[in-house]
Amino acid sequence: MLKKLKKLILSNVKAMLGVKPKKKQQSLTAPDIQIYRQLVNFAFNFPVNTIKYNGEHIWPYIRHHLLVQLTAVSIGNKKARDINPFRLQLGNPGEFDIDRKRELAAKYGFNFLEDLSDVEPVDFLFFTALNASEQIEVEQKIYYRVSDPLYEMACRAGKAHKVELIRNNSPAIRKTPRYLHRPTFIFSPHIVRTGYNQCIQIKESIRTYFERYLPALRYDGEALLKLVEWELHTRDFCLDLLRTLKPKAIFVPSFHYYAPMISAARELGIVSVDIQHGIQVGYNPLYNDWSELPAEGYRCLPDYFFVWSEKERQNIDNVFGPHSSPKIIGNLWLKKQLSLDVQFSSALEEAFARHKKIVLLAMQSQTVVPDLFKKLIADAGQDFLWLIRMHPKGKKYKLTDFSKTARNVIVSEEVDKLPLVPLLDRVDITLSEGSTIAVEGDTIGVAAFISSETGRLNYINEIKDGQFHYIDSVQSFLRAAGSLGNDRRSRAKELVDIDVLSILKQIIGNPRAASDKELHLAAANGEIL
Repeated sequence: MLKKLKKLILSNVKAMLGVKPKKKQQSLTAPDIQIYRQLVNFAFNFPVNTIKYNGEHIWPYIRHHLLVQLTAVSIGNKKARDINPFRLQLGNPGEFDIDRKRELAAKYGFNFLEDLSDVEPVDFLFFTALNASEQIEVEQKIYYRVSDPLYEMACRAGKAHKVELIRNNSPAIRKTPRYLHRPTFIFSPHIVRTGYNQCIQIKESIRTYFERYLPALRYDGEALLKLVEWELHTRDFCLDLLRTLKPKAIFVPSFHYYAPMISAARELGIVSVDIQHGIQVGYNPLYNDWSELPAEGYRCLPDYFFVWSEKERQNIDNVFGPHSSPKIIGNLWLKKQLSLDVQFSSALEEAFARHKKIVLLAMQSQTVVPDLFKKLIADAGQDFLWLIRMHPKGKKYKLTDFSKTARNVIVSEEVDKLPLVPLLDRVDITLSEGSTIAVEGDTIGVAAFISSETGRLNYINEIKDGQFHYIDSVQSFLRAAGSLGNDRRSRAKELVDIDVLSILKQIIGNPRAASDKELHLAAANGEIL
C-alpha cells in the first residue's frame, strides 16, 4: 500500500512540474527485419574488405558479431548494443580460472589440449556447444538434434569423433554425463596470445559509417580491435586443436560461431561443413545478403553447406556462388523421429479426444505473446485444442499469458519435451510467426499456418503457391482451417531418402564418390551407390 501511495505522489509531482512520463518500451514478438538492413547497408557503404590480417579478410568475423548483437537488440536486449569481444569465442578468461578448470577436469574427465597426445586421425570431426539450443532429451539422454543424426551416419561412413569446448563455468556442465554420444571435452586455452592488432589497419572513418548505418549498436573502437584480436587468438588455438586431432573434415551446426575454426581448417587443408539448423531462405542475413563477398571469397566460410532440400540448395548457390557448395542431405533428425515410439500421458490423450482440431502453436524468440495468438485462442471456438510449445532458448510463458479463461489451451513440460515429429503426428495445424516447425509439420502432412511479416517473408513462395496459409485474423484462421481435408499427404520420403553415406565419403575424397546428380537418380530408383 505504501509503495502505491509513493508512486501516486511521485506521479502527481511530475505532472505538476510538466515532466512527461516515459513511454514504455514495446516488447517485440519477432526479430525486427528492418534492423538487419543496418548490417547490409553498413557493408554496402563501408569498404569492409580493406580490413585484413596476413592476407585474410577479417570482415566476416566482425559481421558475425554484429549479426548476433542486432538479433539480441531486436528482441529487447539493451546490453547487446555494446560490443563484447568474448561473445562468440572461447569465453572470458577472467571468469574461468585455471584452478576451477582443474577441478572440473578431475570430476568430469575434461581435457586440456596440451595433455592430448598420440591422437589417432579421424575422418569426420563434429563440434557441438555446451547448452546449445539443439540439445533435447531422448530416452533420458541428452541428444543433439542437428549434429548427432549426421554423426551417427558418419560413424558408418568412416571414423568419426565429437569435440565440445568448455569455455565457461556453466551450470550446464552438470548435464554432460548424460550425453548420448559423449565427445572429447576440451577447455578453452588459459594462455592468451596477443599482438595481432599490430598488423591490422582499420580506416578511421569506420566510426562515422558505424554510427550512421548501425544506429541500433554502440560504437567502441577499442572493443572492436579487441574483438578482432580475440577472434585471431581463437584461430591460432583452433590450428593447435586441429593439428592435434587431425581430421579430414569438420562439421559445425552454426558457421557464424566457428569462423576461426573454419579458417584454421582451410589453412590445414581440412574440409569444413555447416549443417542446416533452421530457416535459411527468408529474412535471415546469415545465409543471405552477402553482396560484399569478394571474388576470392572468405576463408572463414565453410566449404560445404549440408541442407534439407532444393529450396536451400538454390539459395546457397545464389548467395555464395562458387565459394561454397551445397549438398542436400534431407532432415536427418526428422527421419530419426519417424521411428520413435512415444507414449503420451493420459491427460493429453483425453484432451485430444475432446476436440475436433488440434493446433500446435510454436513460440520463438518473442518477448510477449502476440496479440493475434491470444485473439485466435479467445475467438476461434472450442473445437480447437491449443498446444503451446516453447522455444528451448526462448521465454517460458504461463497459461495465463495466452488466456485467463480458456480451457482448451495446454502449456506443459510434456508438450515442450516430447520429440517433435511424434507430437506433429497427432496435430492438424501448426501455427507460428515463421518457425521451421512449419516445414517439419508440412513434411508429414500437417497444415502450416504462418503469421507476422517475418513469417510471410520466410515462406513467401509456399504461401503464394497455397502450400502454407498466411493468417492475420480470426476470420482468415477459420477460413483456412475450414478448407483442410481429412487426408494427409506426407512428403517425408522426399527429404530423407538420400544416400548420405556417399556424400560423406565424397567430401573426404573417397575415389568412389558419387556426384549429386548420381545420388539423386539412385535415390529415385531405390538404389544405394
